[in-house]
Amino acid sequence: MTRTIIGVRGRPDCGKTTTIKIARDELAAIGTCLHTNDRTNATEIIEVLLIDGVRVGLISSGDKPDTLERQLNFMLSMECAVIVCAARLNRSNEPEHDTIDVVEQFAETHRFRVRWIDKHGVHEDRDVANRACAETIVTYVRNAIDQVP
Repeated sequence: MTRTIIGVRGRPDCGKTTTIKIARDELAAIGTCLHTNDRTNATEIIEVLLIDGVRVGLISSGDKPDTLERQLNFMLSMECAVIVCAARLNRSNEPEHDTIDVVEQFAETHRFRVRWIDKHGVHEDRDVANRACAETIVTYVRNAIDQVP
């Protein structure tokens, strides 16, 4: 089985969470929600959707390595074949942050391939940039679903 992690990586406050939420809304329109966290008091999402028979997990918190690792393991326990998650670049915009390492190690251990999407902080029109990145996520998710037997 081909399993995929789609990692949205970027600097702090570049819109990773917002972008994943936009993608989640688009994906939820074509899928069924199997699990969601109580977002009444949470800004981050942890959600599992069933799309075309494939479980797709979405994790928007990607700043703390231990939290991200715990949430990735939860997605594994939910039998997600596709996982979208946020991961943080360091302030120099280099992929040398512990959350990047967590994603890479998790993928290696559990035989997921990783597809990275770089989320840049665009100051001119952040909404347009977030939507464009969300469309890329949705495209990657659809492609990953097509590769699951």
